[in-house]
Amino acid sequence: MAAREEGTGLGTLLVFLSALLAVTFPFLFNDSQYRSDWGTKRSRPLADSVIKYYYTLPDVCTALARQYGLSKREEAVLQLLAQKKTAPDIATELFISIPTVKTHTQNIYRKLDIHSRTELFALLDAEVPAAHEERILETEERRPA
Repeated sequence: MAAREEGTGLGTLLVFLSALLAVTFPFLFNDSQYRSDWGTKRSRPLADSVIKYYYTLPDVCTALARQYGLSKREEAVLQLLAQKKTAPDIATELFISIPTVKTHTQNIYRKLDIHSRTELFALLDAEVPAAHEERILETEERRPA
């Protein structure tokens, strides 16, 4: 009977310690510290979450389209390329043929002076406009915690 009570006390203690750790963990480690300690910190501060990255992507594509004089259709193709969609996926989504997608892609690359998707992704990462960055920070400040 004594062993049974000891086991119950130990189980209760373990449950209490687990609950205590679960409650205090968010206060001990903030998100950025947790990410950097575990090696999951992203290199781009604005893209610290996938949702935020894809939220900013259309705005970055629009800014690039205006800066480099892309047509509306090229801008739409650019946004889908930036989302890492393939030519057949883009053709299906925009209701155009695959050769037309490839032509738009070539025109985009020529106007942006790039030669591959890798260069496109590097350009998209580098071209976050300062005004857009400020707007994101303002939006985050207005959000309730």
